[in-house]
Amino acid sequence: LVYANNNTEIYGDIKPYTLPWAPHHLGVWPTCDLSQDLQEQMPMEESGNLLLMIVGVAYKQGWSLSSIEYLTDDYFILLNQYADYLVSTLPDPGDQLCTDDFEGA
Repeated sequence: LVYANNNTEIYGDIKPYTLPWAPHHLGVWPTCDLSQDLQEQMPMEESGNLLLMIVGVAYKQGWSLSSIEYLTDDYFILLNQYADYLVSTLPDPGDQLCTDDFEGA
């Protein structure tokens, strides 16, 4: 989320991220040194995965907003952007890469 929110200067490397979906491959941690044009794009899968992981954290922490406030305070606009992207592609998102692309699927 730090990378996609364009806050990577705290790690000494600035790589702007301007795509409306969650990134798939960030490069080497902690600098996230792979620019968005070199990343493999999996917009539906990664945006959905990220939102589901945050729901999982909220569930494990008792569904209280205060338990995930650290995410919603800094990243609400970004998370909302990912959700809006998913909704905008419905009902048929078209062809996209997926985790199974290593099998040629």
